[in-house]
Amino acid sequence: TSPFDHTVWVIAGDGCLQEGISAEASSLAGHQKLGNLVLLWDDNHISIEGDTETAVSEDTLKRYEAYGWHV
Repeated sequence: TSPFDHTVWVIAGDGCLQEGISAEASSLAGHQKLGNLVLLWDDNHISIEGDTETAVSEDTLKRYEAYGWHV
């Protein structure tokens, strides 16, 4: 059995998904079609700076669809 045969779970808040590294990793995962990767997204509108609407107004679901994820 390969470690790549297992489901990989990611738990992230919307503040986490504002970080550039998460965008790069998510884009790569979509490009590689990693069907065993599951992201649980806590859309609580909170980041370390406060309310996420202060810095972000994009549609996160559409961004992940553009990455090639099944949303």
